[in-house]
Amino acid sequence: MSMRKRDSNFLLEFIDRIAPYKWSIFFITLLGMSLSALNLYFKPSVYEAKAVIKVKTQEGKGENSNTIDNLFVSGSGEYRTRFGNSPRKLHLH
Repeated sequence: MSMRKRDSNFLLEFIDRIAPYKWSIFFITLLGMSLSALNLYFKPSVYEAKAVIKVKTQEGKGENSNTIDNLFVSGSGEYRTRFGNSPRKLHLH
């Protein structure tokens, strides 16, 4: 007896054995899917994002270079704009 014929006989025998329970299997599966959908519907939505900011340093360009040291004013949470030295508050959460 070839391997393919033995596999097909096993599959047909398995289907014949579970055929009387097909409606039970269907309704249990439907119940599980419905409970999962309800659970997901009533859970609060949680969104999360992560970002990495890379700053290129340019050495030897003087005081006006675009380095991280020149962007922040003495660790106070303020930053200098590129168009002037007026400090503005930086809000990081």
